[in-house]
Amino acid sequence: MREVSHPFHKALLARTSTALMSLLCKRFYQEAGLSPGKEFCRKTVNKYMGRSTPAGIDSKKGIVSTDVLINNVPTRVYKPTDSEEHRMERSILINYHGGGYCIGSPFSHQTDMLSKLLASTLNVAVVSPSYSLAPEKAFPAAVEDAFNPVSWLSSKESLRTLDSSFSRQRVSIMGDSAGGNLALVIGTLIRDDLAADLKPRNDLYQAKNNSLDVRLSSLLLFYPLVEPEMHLLDENEELDEASTESKILPRNVMKFFASSYLPAGEHDNMIALLQCNPICIGIRDDARRDRRVNILGSSLLLEDLPPTLIVTAGKDILLPENLKLASRLKQSRVVLHHLHYPDYQHGWISFVGHEKEELLEEINLLIHGTNHRL
Repeated sequence: MREVSHPFHKALLARTSTALMSLLCKRFYQEAGLSPGKEFCRKTVNKYMGRSTPAGIDSKKGIVSTDVLINNVPTRVYKPTDSEEHRMERSILINYHGGGYCIGSPFSHQTDMLSKLLASTLNVAVVSPSYSLAPEKAFPAAVEDAFNPVSWLSSKESLRTLDSSFSRQRVSIMGDSAGGNLALVIGTLIRDDLAADLKPRNDLYQAKNNSLDVRLSSLLLFYPLVEPEMHLLDENEELDEASTESKILPRNVMKFFASSYLPAGEHDNMIALLQCNPICIGIRDDARRDRRVNILGSSLLLEDLPPTLIVTAGKDILLPENLKLASRLKQSRVVLHHLHYPDYQHGWISFVGHEKEELLEEINLLIHGTNHRL
């Protein structure tokens, strides 16, 4: 693990930005009903997060974005404007937005700006998909939608938007928070050549004679949500301690996200299982073995994954499970890059005033190798 710190004046700007975000988030959580026992209001969520940026050409960043429907799920694709003249193969990055499985969009101002930054700085194509949100649609709807970009890149239909200069053999998957969970789950499915429903992909794609081989080259996980079911417990010393400085993502909001995402009616059963045996993670006897929920349930699930970057924040309620994931990846002999920002809060990648240069360089080296520096 490598800690990243910044000069005083930059750290002061970051703290000021975080304080403002904390106040905004607190008001947002209250008005939207993002807490157990409160009435959730999608209308309020859309009011706060409804600002969207239209697709098109961003001449300052040299990026063109296009909106496409993949299996009827809206997705935005970004690529450098010089892609048609580019002769060398370039990488593809799938980026899943965060939001506790309940909020967020690839078209929001924050996600759009991040995707443009990644595409322009790294000289890659970025595929930014939407996915079904809870509580209206619980697990596994988000996972099933999140797999759409993989099946799309596997099809020749995707060549209309991303030509062959963008290599399907060099696909990286990235996500923050809940999006990091989806990135990790989808990464294991690609490794095992499985579809979102855990059935062999061969049956769906390769039999159609209209397929392209997709190869996963790296995973980029920003403060990922690893164990959503653990946040249902009322008492958890590890989470209680981590939540004391977690201003952006408080304990009650995280509990709302987890209870909304996991299947309704199973929470009491799952809590009973966890209290009886905290090591045994799952929501019921059958779902306990569902790898799309229980990502840490077996060390085999993490073996043979590609080089992985984990980015953690010191003042984040998800830090304990992030450190647990990092440890398990090391035990599984995965090539692991771990950047830790001890003074940052959950979600900092979208905050103004937070330094990203070192992070972008780390991502660049992971995607392109040591011979390609920014």
